[in-house]
Amino acid sequence: MNFHLNLTQDVGHGVTLIFICFVVVLAAVLIDLLVALVAEYKIGHSIESHKLRKSITKVIL
Repeated sequence: MNFHLNLTQDVGHGVTLIFICFVVVLAAVLIDLLVALVAEYKIGHSIESHKLRKSITKVIL
C-alpha cells in the first residue's frame, strides 16, 4: 500500500515538472516573438506572416 502511494506521488511530481518545463518554453518563445516584433517595429520593417509562423513551429517542436 505504501508503494502505491509513493508511485502516485512520483507520477504527479513528474507531470508537474513536465508542465512547468512546457510553460517555461512557451514563455521563452513568446518573449522571443515579442522582442522580434519590437525590433521589426523600431527598424521600420513590416511584420510578415511567415515570420510569425516560425513562432508557431517553435511551440509545436
